[in-house]
Amino acid sequence: MSDSLFGGGFAVFTYRINDRLTIGTGIGALRQIEDSSVFPVLLIDWKITNELTLQTGRDLGATQGPGLMLTWSPNRTWSFGISGRYEKHRFRLDDDGVAPGGIGDDRAFPLIGESSTTSVRTPR
Repeated sequence: MSDSLFGGGFAVFTYRINDRLTIGTGIGALRQIEDSSVFPVLLIDWKITNELTLQTGRDLGATQGPGLMLTWSPNRTWSFGISGRYEKHRFRLDDDGVAPGGIGDDRAFPLIGESSTTSVRTPR
């Protein structure tokens, strides 16, 4: 197990410019199998219009740094978004096969589309 553990952390400072824009900067560090990286972090929470928002962090930022998400909310009930981020995963290979005890490396830029609906109750 000690050959495959990894961890990391982030330190970020944000500044609220106005009620529509918050920006932040910081640093992230990630330790994976036989690899360490330190990288800059940029956080954005920008309400471009009443219907369109650009954000980093939150759900995508939980493990390997923030991604970028663009959300369109045409009304109080529906929202649609697209998000993505660069990911790098390293993993220990088993003792059999082409590279016994070696390290696998997977790099990807997943794009995620999502839609959601919210029930809005009006008082009677």
